[in-house]
Amino acid sequence: MSVTTTSKPSTSVTTTTADDNTPAALKAGLERMRPQLSVALPAHIPVERFERVVLTAVNVTPELIQADRRSLFNACQRAAQDGLLPDGREAALVIFNTKVKQDNKDVWIKKVQYMPMVYGIIKKVRQSGEVVEFRSRIVYEKDTFRFVLGDDERIEHESFLGDAGKPIAVYAIAKGAEGWVEREVMTVAEVEKVRAVSKSSNNGPWVSWWTEMARKTVMRRLSKRLPISSEIMQAFEADDDLRGNDAPPPRPTRNEIEHDAGGDTGEKVETETKPYEAISADGEVNLFTKAADACAFVLAEFDRRKDAVQATSEHNAELIVRFEEEKAVDQVHAIRHWLSGWEKNKPKPEAEKPKVEAEETKRDDGATSTVTDDDEEDSPILPLPGPDGNRNDWLKAVIAQIDAADAPMIDRILAAVDKIEDMPAVLQAEITKAVQKRRGKLPKKA
Repeated sequence: MSVTTTSKPSTSVTTTTADDNTPAALKAGLERMRPQLSVALPAHIPVERFERVVLTAVNVTPELIQADRRSLFNACQRAAQDGLLPDGREAALVIFNTKVKQDNKDVWIKKVQYMPMVYGIIKKVRQSGEVVEFRSRIVYEKDTFRFVLGDDERIEHESFLGDAGKPIAVYAIAKGAEGWVEREVMTVAEVEKVRAVSKSSNNGPWVSWWTEMARKTVMRRLSKRLPISSEIMQAFEADDDLRGNDAPPPRPTRNEIEHDAGGDTGEKVETETKPYEAISADGEVNLFTKAADACAFVLAEFDRRKDAVQATSEHNAELIVRFEEEKAVDQVHAIRHWLSGWEKNKPKPEAEKPKVEAEETKRDDGATSTVTDDDEEDSPILPLPGPDGNRNDWLKAVIAQIDAADAPMIDRILAAVDKIEDMPAVLQAEITKAVQKRRGKLPKKA
């Protein structure tokens, strides 16, 4: 993951030849750095894993391999010292176009700098042992938000599902192992004041990842009241090294934050959309450009590793939070539905299993169907065939219903799908995509 922007002059330049612009040359360079990385990395991160993450970042952003090699290695070294993986989730390798002097001439080169991400900072704070929970959220115009002060201080935030308008505030909450709670709230105007004095106020992450930087800003302010080490504070201060030199542009709208910038101006504006990071049960990071694809991967992983559902859910906690922040209703619904069904159907001790009087009947497809008093008689969809039945035809029929449904009927179909036990993740993902597609075609409410 990278951002290309403009920076102030620097005199340290490493010339990268065509022969160096290969994954093999980069890998060889990382291997030569292995002694320094081994000393910098914490014990729980093997140097081989760190090297693989760097190579993966280069595969995702090939522009990194053409950047100034010394700056790339320096950025990797700083990430290692902070104990964060530059995987776009814990930290990112950010590219800056930088003006330098070569042979008494001004030339532009691509330099790489290291930037901790929100998840990485949360990880470091939690590792301290003093703080058990540390999170931040963006508040939008149509959200319901209350910040209550006094003896019973608290934050109440109800997220608006749909186009919630522009961001108006950002807040952070920290909970300590001893039970204390600290809160911090900043208006967008206060965030913009911090941005205005940043060296990268008009470019780089403040333009491409405004929400990420806003969340880090309020977390940084709150961190000054927390019992954390100076080492953790250095991770917050890494942003101070990101270079820039112009006045900040107007604050972006929500659409400008979450989607590619552009319009009918005739001028092509290049931005970078942060990929969706879905993590397998084994901890492998997979990048997707679409929320629906990332959601489908997580559902398939739930289905593949039912013995590790809890671990997979924890790995993807940040992804689920992002779905909620972006109002990705269908993705949130699909994941919650799967987890709800899994929780309901987990094996229980014999004494805890509820006794339900049921009647078994034979369906036309040959499968046995169990009907209880809880089954809804007026379900808008047909019962899911058994494993030996034709589930593809059933899926086509449900999707056809969705394609012709209005908003209330879509809600009824989803409610009926929710009642289906042991719904295969593949079918759930297809239904989610169909619902999302249909909702995009329905008239918007005034």
